[in-house]
Amino acid sequence: MDLKTTRDNYNDTFAELALEKKLEKEEERLRKRIKIKQTQSLCKELDAEIDHSSTAAEEDTSDIDSGSSSISPKTKDKATFIQKTIYEDAEELHNRYKQNDDLSPCERKRMCAGLSGILDTADDSYHGQKELFNTDKWDFITKHYSQFTKMFLDVKPHSNLDVLYKTWDSVYGTLSKNHSYFKARQAFNYISIQSDIDEHTFKQLQIIDFFLDTLDSKQFIINPKDATKVTEKDYESQIWIPLFTRLFNIKNNNIRIKSGESVPPESTKKKAEQYGTDKNIIGFKIDFRLVFDYKELEIDLASAEVSVSSANEAKERHDESKLVREAMISTEAIHHILKSQGYVYTWAIKICGLTATFSSLMYDDERMIYVNVHQFILYFPTCISELEDLKDDLEMMFKFKEDVERIGYKIEKSLKRSERKGRNVCPSPERKPAPCLFTYFTPPRNEAHRSIIPINNNTL
Repeated sequence: MDLKTTRDNYNDTFAELALEKKLEKEEERLRKRIKIKQTQSLCKELDAEIDHSSTAAEEDTSDIDSGSSSISPKTKDKATFIQKTIYEDAEELHNRYKQNDDLSPCERKRMCAGLSGILDTADDSYHGQKELFNTDKWDFITKHYSQFTKMFLDVKPHSNLDVLYKTWDSVYGTLSKNHSYFKARQAFNYISIQSDIDEHTFKQLQIIDFFLDTLDSKQFIINPKDATKVTEKDYESQIWIPLFTRLFNIKNNNIRIKSGESVPPESTKKKAEQYGTDKNIIGFKIDFRLVFDYKELEIDLASAEVSVSSANEAKERHDESKLVREAMISTEAIHHILKSQGYVYTWAIKICGLTATFSSLMYDDERMIYVNVHQFILYFPTCISELEDLKDDLEMMFKFKEDVERIGYKIEKSLKRSERKGRNVCPSPERKPAPCLFTYFTPPRNEAHRSIIPINNNTL
């Protein structure tokens, strides 16, 4: 190893350590700020509702004692107002589901989320959980959790994107003038092979080449007129996975893409807890996942579901429901690893054709619920005019990339610390108390009567 290589490695290590300390301080400062705001605002108003709801619950203890509910009076006393509201609605829907299996797609999604302790603020549709709260209260709740969206949007990428932006300005100028992807790619290739372009910057620039190549050679997929002829696999394998691959290949790390409707082990374990007597139990099949590898462990940082733009409502709601519950299981596993008292989350990516909606599934330890919070939407461009705002999209993608890498780095650091102390590093929920004791899975198709509410594994 020559002196230059040794010096570069030293500088990289020093830069990573400096960034780590900066991120830790920044995260701690933001966490404390949010905690203070939450204590001063949300808790005051919602606790008043809890007192009111607890009184109503005490008046209804005869139904609870008779076994019609899987929540004991003690659990009801501890539950928050939001938690009780979404759970009790889900119980009522579950009773209907078992008897007649006649729920609408929105009601079925609401039942699955409520029975899993998930508040989906990213779903602002009228028939979602929004209808369980009056307008003022729902606006108050969503405004509170929108802090986490603001946190993400306000943070600037740590990566130096100056060369990326300048290159795109030059390439887009050529493209706008000549309306030729060939000429634009010629201009790009000339810039990317300059001697002052290092390896890291060169990998960044490949994202520009990917957009140019896709618009040039994949017109059949990206042309909206042909959307009905395109399959989910086309969108997944030719648009989105290549984009994420280039994004996460910029920096060598242990984050990789796992595709092919893979099943996270924790998902199967959770389903087995609910339907333990069944044979061949399989958890949620996820279209593709961003996983962090640490020795034999495979830890999910983001889950993605893909559908065509012409998918019906039942398919859309089913994918959304499955996605948030899988993200919840991933968040729970990371919560065990980090042993965090702050806000732990993973990413959920709902892809519909050429549109990707990003949300974070976080665990709110104050409210004792999981919350799905909308973050941003990425529209894949279909023509030259839509490339005008690509720099804004690039910034959002790099923010997302760095946030996923940050979570992976925190996990690696925590696991290494546990190893040094001789602790078991397995993140399985079976080994440690979980922040939430249940995840709801529907039974096989046409067998709604076998559905089980998993909190106590009691068939209702």
